Amino acid sequence: MEKNNAKELFDLLDSAYNDPDIKNDALLKIILDAAGRLDKEEKYEDVVRDLSRNISKNYRNLPEKLSAIYQFIQKDVKPLKLNSKQLRDKAIADGAMSIILF
Repeated sequence: MEKNNAKELFDLLDSAYNDPDIKNDALLKIILDAAGRLDKEEKYEDVVRDLSRNISKNYRNLPEKLSAIYQFIQKDVKPLKLNSKQLRDKAIADGAMSIILF
């Protein structure tokens, strides 16, 4: 299933990159970055998490194709979200590890 999602997402990104309505350099960079990561076969979950976050930062006046990509990946992003306790525990663990490592 994940391979099919990655292929479909790559095709959507390719279509968006070639859309004349998408002229914003920041949006083009987001598209290119995600497509490149998929092409290098990075973990799909990591790519969609970062892609969702990057699109969210630029959510005002999104071109139609980028909005469609955002909607497409949401089903895969939502299960990855952490609740506040998990985020707090992760932050504490990350802090502890940085003290140990440095």
